[in-house]
Amino acid sequence: MQTLFLAIGLIILIAVNIVLGSLAAMFAGAFDWKRFRKGIYKGAIIFACLALVYLAGWLNQDIIAFEANGQIVNLMQATHLVIFAGYIYYGTNVITKYYKILTGGGAKEKPPD
Repeated sequence: MQTLFLAIGLIILIAVNIVLGSLAAMFAGAFDWKRFRKGIYKGAIIFACLALVYLAGWLNQDIIAFEANGQIVNLMQATHLVIFAGYIYYGTNVITKYYKILTGGGAKEKPPD
């Protein structure tokens, strides 16, 4: 269940990242609908893939995904690690964008991809 909550949080962070990137682009006068749609599509694809990998891991929890330094990691644990890495990546992006927008640095940056 912890992995599911982490995945839901990741989807929220991706959405916030898109919104903050769009705000920064609007403030800079460089908002681009094509980039905005690209971000929405990217978020939707990540969500769909995340849901399918989570489902596969939940259905087949005892299948070994890989072994590293004697530590056996099954598919569900590997899914949790990937979601956690994405959570850290997008969380860092969101905090950085918040900081830039709140301190006025958002108007000077180039719009995100």
